[in-house]
Amino acid sequence: MTAVTLSGLTKSYPGATRPAVDRLDLALTSGKIHALLGPSGCGKTSTLKLIAGLLRPTSGDIRFDGTSVLAVPAERRGAVLMFQNHLLFPYMSVGENVGYALKVRHESRAVIASRVDEMLELVKLPGLANRRPRELSGGQQQRVALARALIVRPRVLLLDEPLSNLDADLRDDMRALIRAVQAQLAVTTVFVTHDQQEAVVMADTIALMSGGVLLQTAAPDVFYDSPASVEVARFFGNTNLLPGTCADGRIATPLGTFRAPRSTVTTGPAVLTIRPESIKFSATGQPPGANELGGQVLSHIYAGTHARYRIAAGDFHFDVITDAEAARIYRDGDPVRLRFPPEKIWLLPPHSG
Repeated sequence: MTAVTLSGLTKSYPGATRPAVDRLDLALTSGKIHALLGPSGCGKTSTLKLIAGLLRPTSGDIRFDGTSVLAVPAERRGAVLMFQNHLLFPYMSVGENVGYALKVRHESRAVIASRVDEMLELVKLPGLANRRPRELSGGQQQRVALARALIVRPRVLLLDEPLSNLDADLRDDMRALIRAVQAQLAVTTVFVTHDQQEAVVMADTIALMSGGVLLQTAAPDVFYDSPASVEVARFFGNTNLLPGTCADGRIATPLGTFRAPRSTVTTGPAVLTIRPESIKFSATGQPPGANELGGQVLSHIYAGTHARYRIAAGDFHFDVITDAEAARIYRDGDPVRLRFPPEKIWLLPPHSG
């Protein structure tokens, strides 16, 4: 197991107007799965290649267990990068593909054969060593690529969009496999993705990046419950934002005053955020109570297991996700009352994104 520390890590490409990675400080805990999450062009893959030693940083440091590896070449660094495209050798068998790195290291045939069998068993492909890559499904080929990466017993496993080429069912299977293999081997794992759900399902911690800059690093649930900025909240699907002024655990907004005990702001201008699934419908017929407001249904979508609503309240719109039964009760144009549970409200500074 290896702890990875990035300190002031910067990578600038010639002719670029800004760094691809900009003064990145990030601590990756030993033996855990970490996601580098963000939109295309945010610096995720560049960071992965810097850790692997395939790129040299413009400035900053990379340390494995406290020791700088900047002077250590990629082939000796102990960080193995599995690319988005599995890049299997088509003229080699599955076993030859998996064992290739050990052959290059001049390991004996007996050792290679034993380790290949061990890795194929680990990725749930026993008995397929003599197959050719073309005889395998896309999901099986991806498992072979994972076995090839793991056979050298890397200190750090790096995965670049490992599931992007798979369909939905295979992605679910591969997620489960990667989690199971990582738990068994306890190898420090870093994977790149632009898929929020994938990061949440797979990672112990997520590092969200934008424009080469780290926005927040935390456990997945923190991004939902306590985002560091408005930009982070929006990225994680929180489109319910209401400006106001907070004091004494309350926020005064154009739609009324709300009790909001959870906050990064103690007093002054703030933005109220609440997730769509946290807003509740209340019975109408009486004036709104504490932490309630009136509105009107603009649109709704029945999605089988749940219903999605767009609600107008004054000059603001709110997204609400509720149980599917609500779709039988509230229709477009209906008046509704929304309740904002105080413990689900999170206040942020308005300049945070």
